[in-house]
Amino acid sequence: QIIVDYGVKVPEVCANIQNSVATALETMTGLPVGAINILVQGVRFKEEEKPALEEEEND
Repeated sequence: QIIVDYGVKVPEVCANIQNSVATALETMTGLPVGAINILVQGVRFKEEEKPALEEEEND
């Protein structure tokens, strides 16, 4: 399961993870990997920074 940042190419991220995990498993075990399933659990949005003026008004 993964959570991706907003704006990333989800299929590309998943393919990269699948390739990396499959290569690592094949190297460690010597066995072929049939499938690596990736579950995208969510998308993380970056919080916008508050302008300095708003922070001063709140003090």
